Amino acid sequence: MSLISGILLCLIVISSVILLFTNTLANPDETNLTVSACTDEASGGGCDKALIEGDDASYETLDKNEWFVINYTDLDCDTINSGEVCLDVWSQGSGETVTFTCSVDGSTWDKCGDTTWDPGASETRYCYDLSGVTCSNINDLRSKLVSNDASGPNDFFLDYTYVYVNYEPIVPDNSPTTTLDMPEDYYNSSSKSIPFGCKAEDDYKVENISLYGNWSTDNWHLNETNLTPLNNTNSSFTKNINDGIYRWNCLACDNKSGSPQCVFATLNRTFTVDTTAPTITLPVYTNATPHKSSDSL
Repeated sequence: MSLISGILLCLIVISSVILLFTNTLANPDETNLTVSACTDEASGGGCDKALIEGDDASYETLDKNEWFVINYTDLDCDTINSGEVCLDVWSQGSGETVTFTCSVDGSTWDKCGDTTWDPGASETRYCYDLSGVTCSNINDLRSKLVSNDASGPNDFFLDYTYVYVNYEPIVPDNSPTTTLDMPEDYYNSSSKSIPFGCKAEDDYKVENISLYGNWSTDNWHLNETNLTPLNNTNSSFTKNINDGIYRWNCLACDNKSGSPQCVFATLNRTFTVDTTAPTITLPVYTNATPHKSSDSL
């Protein structure tokens, strides 16, 4: 197996038949943010995003004393590792310049420097590193291309612009799912010792799982917590409980940073503890005549 020009080549020989497979390597956490809007802020129009969102034969013309402000498509991310904004530009001739800047608030244009260049008549791609752009502000990113041709005849042409971003995606962190195991609903026990069991499943880690019930004070309260539960594995608790009818449930919490997510099982369960044996009173017979136990004989 060898890696050649970003292509993974797999060579397998089966019964003297050679099978060749190719697999293009790609990083799913890299993307190009394309144009979402473009305006000519000098004249209030005259910038068609369709002309500058593809590397093709179509292009937009930037006249003298004009400037384009370009917005880009949104990105949901957790962390931006690196990024750059790129433009393909040229002019009718030489000796005239354009200035390129970036902003995330529309007023301070400092996110990719303040760069001026004379592109000449050949289409040239200029790329600049993004500075201070994060996942919290990249969706407000815009770039500005300003013509410095105040008096000459030269027009500038913009064919293509995009933002390349290498980023860490937002990974969903779902709430845990809590399941009650034992005792079953409407369980009846003749013993005060009641075993409880419940478990939780989480896409990362179950941080703790706790037993709740209403038998100690007749109010809903925490009874015990397992601080080292295993994911989707039963946690056991045993309690000595006086006679009565009670409710119970388990609360599981995950390890989401900053705000753990805690969830009870969908429904409480009910159980009864009855350790008192019934009293049975038989009738008393005298000479084949039945009497109650309270009768005088």
